Amino acid sequence: MDPDEFTNLEAGVKWDFSKRLSLTTSIFEIQQDVIDDDGLGGSITVDSEVTGFEAQLQGLITDRWFIIAGYSYLDGELADGNRPRELPENMFSVWNTYQLTEQFGLGLGLIYQDESFIAEDNDKRLPSYVCLDAVAYYFVSENIRLQLNIENLTDELYFPNSHANHQATVGAPINARFSVSGRF
Repeated sequence: MDPDEFTNLEAGVKWDFSKRLSLTTSIFEIQQDVIDDDGLGGSITVDSEVTGFEAQLQGLITDRWFIIAGYSYLDGELADGNRPRELPENMFSVWNTYQLTEQFGLGLGLIYQDESFIAEDNDKRLPSYVCLDAVAYYFVSENIRLQLNIENLTDELYFPNSHANHQATVGAPINARFSVSGRF
């Protein structure tokens, strides 16, 4: 198969409110000619155009509170007028960490994704979803950190992507992961 072809036009701005907090934004247009799976064991060529806007706020709100928040707006159209598959109109995420003591910190994050179409025929949809995640971490020493991550705190049933009208991926249920990391 021939390689996918993309044309991307983008403009952005970064504004540093201070040495600790910045805002970045961009607008873009992507035109693409992609060879895609037709869901029936064959392939089709998909011509699409996606325009969008992204913004991200990142940095320290206080000496102990760090935030990363982002928003994306995506508008897309295929050659036949349908919306491209798996292209949500709105996506939002925010992640906060707060350092309670020199050694101990907590974090909380949220991810939102609008509904999107499963396939180019725009017949079936992946529903919108919200996932909530958390973290607790402790520095045993300057070089050793213990961390507990809990993902999907509300045990939301969600479908982050799909492969065809009859095959959607189920997102992970509530789960936890404990890790020990070290610097050498």
